[in-house]
Amino acid sequence: MIKFSVKHPVSIAMLIGVLITLGVISLTRLGLDFFPDINYPSVTVITQYQNVAPEDIEELITKPIEGAVSTVSGVKKVTSISAEGVSAVTVEFEWGTNLDFAAQDVRDKVALIEDYLPEDASKPIVLKFDISQIPIIEYIAYSDRYKLTELKDILRDEFKSFLERIEGVASVDIVGGRDLQYWVTIDLEKIAQYNLSFSQITQFIAMNNFNLPSGKVDYKHKNILLRTIGQYNSIEDLENQVVGYTPKGTPIFLKDIGKVTIEEEERLGYAKLNNKESIALVLYKQSGANTLQVSNRVKKAIKTINAKYPSIKLVESFDQGKFIKLATSRTVNNAIVGAVLAALLIFLFLMDVRPTFVVAIAIPLSVVLTFIVLNAFGYTLNMMTLGGIALGVGMLVDAAIVVIENIFRHEEMGEGPKEAAMNGAQEVWLAISASTFTNIAVFLPLIYIGGMIGQITKPLAVTVTSVLLASLFVSVTIIPMLTSQIVKRKVAVKEATREYWFGPIKRFYRKILEKFVLRKR
Repeated sequence: MIKFSVKHPVSIAMLIGVLITLGVISLTRLGLDFFPDINYPSVTVITQYQNVAPEDIEELITKPIEGAVSTVSGVKKVTSISAEGVSAVTVEFEWGTNLDFAAQDVRDKVALIEDYLPEDASKPIVLKFDISQIPIIEYIAYSDRYKLTELKDILRDEFKSFLERIEGVASVDIVGGRDLQYWVTIDLEKIAQYNLSFSQITQFIAMNNFNLPSGKVDYKHKNILLRTIGQYNSIEDLENQVVGYTPKGTPIFLKDIGKVTIEEEERLGYAKLNNKESIALVLYKQSGANTLQVSNRVKKAIKTINAKYPSIKLVESFDQGKFIKLATSRTVNNAIVGAVLAALLIFLFLMDVRPTFVVAIAIPLSVVLTFIVLNAFGYTLNMMTLGGIALGVGMLVDAAIVVIENIFRHEEMGEGPKEAAMNGAQEVWLAISASTFTNIAVFLPLIYIGGMIGQITKPLAVTVTSVLLASLFVSVTIIPMLTSQIVKRKVAVKEATREYWFGPIKRFYRKILEKFVLRKR
């Protein structure tokens, strides 16, 4: 490999170009996140049963679901919370369990008992834990023109659909505010008079509050679809709803036994801005999407919305992209500063710009090769992978320095540039390989750590290992080739310069060695 690289510089130059191209393409495909993708092996089953006490929730919903999901393979622990109107059953699996298959098994088990749950309870929802479901950006909406209920309707009908069409946005939640609802106040004396029950009234209302398809009609070579409109659109529609019949067959209307009003729904949460009640827009990104890019697209879309709805103000309250940008910029800056300092120190000892350039070029080349590996493993640029690159920058120049210094020594022995590059690199390649693999042996075992800590440290281990292997490849191929082509300075001039700067240090060090090594025993 070393001889080939020195004797075929054009081929190696083409290889460099190919690797740089692949590295840049891989970099553009890497997502940018704050943390690595973490898949905690747990599934939660959420079931709602409005206005029911926690004790009844536990008996009617929680315990049946617990019994069903406990039979799923690989379950480690089952925990549950029964609160007013809601049941949450969390199933924790052993680490290494395929969460997609496990979630499907849970859905299948829950589906078997759905018919035994209360009819008024909502259908159980199975949710997987996914760190990507942390909101990426939030906005607080308020308006002096619209009421809170009107503002919420606009946000739901206009803003939500517009924002969900943005590339990388998975969903948009609207938090705060209260919707308008029809409230029916029943007169107990009248339902007793008409011999009606609450379940009968509820059944009549529910069975008539929807639209039905009514077939089609062929008219002048056209198919016209027919619909029967039954959904309530006003108080009058509800008041005129039949809820029963007298013994003589006379219909009993809802207005005969109660009163219908439009009121705001029960408050379940608040969203405030400067102590003023508002509505929050919470945006979530798609798994694997670049958080920073999605955040920038959302901000651009918000500007369009502000221009279209000037009476509605949107104030940014949280942006995950800001934290990612700050953290990644600091990590990248530290890596750049480390690379520059390493190059300056190399120049200080070699006293020549051209060999310093050869050694310094190993840093970006090794990092570019690392991007190819990260893309192949499906990783993103996050605190751990960027930290691994910054950590590896300080170690990857070691092999390059050893190789180029030994090549210099062979030049000082009178060998030509190509001969010195081949002999110098071949002489130390085994030593630098041992040194590189020793460093790799420190980090690589991190991939075997289990649990959540292992999911965090594995990208770090893979990144550092990739950087070091890339630096070894660069040191035994690209650096000998570049040295044989670029570094052609006369040995006498080099030795004179180095002796001027480091001669006193070398002589002082020699005296110390003679004093301790050659001391009489």
